[in-house]
Amino acid sequence: MTDSPSFPAASVSQRPPLPGYGRFAWMFFMQPLTLHDVLLAVGIEKPDAPLRSFWLQGYLNDPAIRDYLKRMAWVLLVMGPCLALFLAGAANVAGIPIDWFRVAVGVAVGVAGGVALGLAGGVALGVAFGVAFSVAVGVAGGVAGGVAGGVAVGVAVGVASGVAGGVAGGVAVGVAGGVAGGVAVGVAVGVTFGVTFGVTFGVTFGVAGGVAFMLSLFRVWIWPLELGWLWFGQLWSLRARSSSLRWVPFQYHELSYLPFPYLRRMLVDAAEASPDQVERLLNIARRVPGQKSTWPRMTAELQAKDLLQMGLLDRWDAVVDLEGRWFPPPASVGASLSHFREVAGHAYSAQGKLSASERLKSWRKALDLLSKNVPATARNDFVDAAFAKYHGDVVASRWRGLVEKEVAAAKVEADKLLPNPFHYTGNPLSPREEDKAIFLGREAVFADLQRALTEPLTALGILGPRRVGKSSLLRRLSVELPGDVFVYFDLQDNPVNDPASFYAALERRFDEALVGIPDGGSLPRLAGGSSVEAVSAWFEALEQALTQRLVFCFDEYERLESLWPGDRRSLLQFLGLMRATLQHKQRVRVLIAGVAAPEDLGKLWTDHFISVHEVRLDFLTEAQTLTLLCQDKPGFPGPAALTEEIGRQIHTLTAGQPHLTQLFGFLLVERLNSEFRRVATLEDVEATRREMPSKANNYFADERLACEEHSPETAAILVALAKEEQPLLQGPVRRWLRMRGVANESGSLRVPLFKDYLRRRLAEEGLL
Repeated sequence: MTDSPSFPAASVSQRPPLPGYGRFAWMFFMQPLTLHDVLLAVGIEKPDAPLRSFWLQGYLNDPAIRDYLKRMAWVLLVMGPCLALFLAGAANVAGIPIDWFRVAVGVAVGVAGGVALGLAGGVALGVAFGVAFSVAVGVAGGVAGGVAGGVAVGVAVGVASGVAGGVAGGVAVGVAGGVAGGVAVGVAVGVTFGVTFGVTFGVTFGVAGGVAFMLSLFRVWIWPLELGWLWFGQLWSLRARSSSLRWVPFQYHELSYLPFPYLRRMLVDAAEASPDQVERLLNIARRVPGQKSTWPRMTAELQAKDLLQMGLLDRWDAVVDLEGRWFPPPASVGASLSHFREVAGHAYSAQGKLSASERLKSWRKALDLLSKNVPATARNDFVDAAFAKYHGDVVASRWRGLVEKEVAAAKVEADKLLPNPFHYTGNPLSPREEDKAIFLGREAVFADLQRALTEPLTALGILGPRRVGKSSLLRRLSVELPGDVFVYFDLQDNPVNDPASFYAALERRFDEALVGIPDGGSLPRLAGGSSVEAVSAWFEALEQALTQRLVFCFDEYERLESLWPGDRRSLLQFLGLMRATLQHKQRVRVLIAGVAAPEDLGKLWTDHFISVHEVRLDFLTEAQTLTLLCQDKPGFPGPAALTEEIGRQIHTLTAGQPHLTQLFGFLLVERLNSEFRRVATLEDVEATRREMPSKANNYFADERLACEEHSPETAAILVALAKEEQPLLQGPVRRWLRMRGVANESGSLRVPLFKDYLRRRLAEEGLL
């Protein structure tokens, strides 16, 4: 039984009007998909509901429903008989004898059957098949010849089959039902005529009807007319110098099952001049049965044109941001298009690199990706599948030529210069092998962590000043300690501002950590939503399922408290979960990283992190600084360019602070390359020193702000230290400044470059 109709509670004044009778009839037979949308907008959510349900539910009092039923009655009672009489008259004019009494009886039977079907089965279905039977039975009964009668039955029922499915909102279902119904009608009418007029006559009638039914169901008879219409429209548009897009047939005939041979080229060529019209036609083509295989290829070709154009214009950023008119939203990008976005990302990165050697690395990464096959895409992503099949290799080939030229140019430039591997951004180093050479001096830390992981019922804490390498170390744990699984979660980089988003992001980082882990996909996932109870159950399930240790690493862990502003109970619940995990879990472990130890954050933290194995990260020693700057290996300037004397001078200025050491080395090598020199001098060191306050401004400004926000006493002591005074430095302030790496054991500023920055700023502010 068909469900009862339901309608939105919008007032009549808020609903758009139904089309007039003539327009409605046209849409019913030629644009049933658009008609379905119109009916939904009017408030008729189920246009094919049984008529009796409209009656029983009292919807006949709704003016929109009454107007809809009036138009459907007009189609059945007026259009059907008129069409039957027209076809019978046309047959009579063509010389085929017509029995008009039988025509009238056939029409009456068709109308009655349509009304009955509309009452019991569905209004749209009843009207469509009522019109079909009016024409089929009326014309077939009146035509004296079996072939002509069979053709009449087939044409009428075939057309109605597609219409019924279209109005109901499912063209595919309508086609399937129409085929079955048409076969049944052909057999039944063939048998009837065989009994009455003879077997041969009946078979002829049935076969003719079946063939005509299939041809009419797929509208084969109208396709040559539409093809001629489209061809004429193009000629007319050329003469009138106007767009030919308005002549595209399927925007008027939505049951077009046969594609048009040159339509794809026509739309692609018109996309640049008339993008809005082409986009509208593509959206229509997605719904039209015969064009569903065409629109993915058209869209894919337009995407390929945009990619080629952006590559030629060096607009790699536009590819990354999907700025093309024909690209999907980021969340819907398929595998093949994502492949080219990744290539464009490396190309865009290369454009922003200051160092020729760094540009060469990025261009080579892009070239390496282009040398690989375009990845396969999901079967249900039709556009991306068409892109991969027809255009992926073409775009890859064209882009490869562009990138190869960039690689050659960058190599020529890089060969003239000293290699510059030092990082200047301050971002954490990656776990890639190429970054291992500049991540030095932490071997003892990894060994300490490995030992600590074997100790049960303890948390791990990596503590140290800002920009000392804590995040870089966490990212390398999976490489240096491959026996365990590490889930890296940086509270500064993940956009979370409440417990729900925090737990969701935690599960995403968990999924990322399991990539490439054997049987990682079988481990339990967080279920039950965003509560601490759900996370607790998840941890328990992981403890039972794991065969190796899984460590949740919380970087910038001090920020956890900001996720529960004013909700101390929820914060206590989460910290309680952390304590329970430390005390009762063997395989699920917790690692925290930050500047301050739990004891420095207050009793709340010491109560819940009662047993933390602390691993302290500090600045580089002089030996480690010399190893970093002066190491003799490929990709580094070498001891001939940066001598040990230069390295010791840099260590004195930076105190071995890792970020400042990397930045100083980068700027020094860039200075040499800008003058095409290959050996640094102490004068170069001094010139680079003068650059550092502005180049490291973000780091220095953040350190100063942290001191000012800590307490007025800390801010005053910082100013006094910059003025080379000797303030009394003791108690909590002394510990805090040492913990941040601001002051040394003697009570003076630890990093001379920070002192340079402060003195410059104080002078600008009139305080020095």
